[in-house]
Amino acid sequence: YRPRRKVDREVVKIMQQRMQACVTREGENHQQNCFEEMQKYKEVNAAFDSRYGDLGVLGNARRCLMKQKHRMIKERHQAAESADGTS
Repeated sequence: YRPRRKVDREVVKIMQQRMQACVTREGENHQQNCFEEMQKYKEVNAAFDSRYGDLGVLGNARRCLMKQKHRMIKERHQAAESADGTS
């Protein structure tokens, strides 16, 4: 759990550095020219937050897996509700 979290944290930092470098390089046109970097950073950050967001300092592998299980159950319920609503 901890090594994986460190790797994921480093990935987020690298994406943030790339985004900041693009913003600095492009200046006022950064919203248009750095759109791809911003989107990738938002995706990576959202994935990190969904995995480790509410675990805090005392998070461990069991809590992380339970959080993942609850997230998957929630997604399954949402998919079932949307399928029932469109049928």
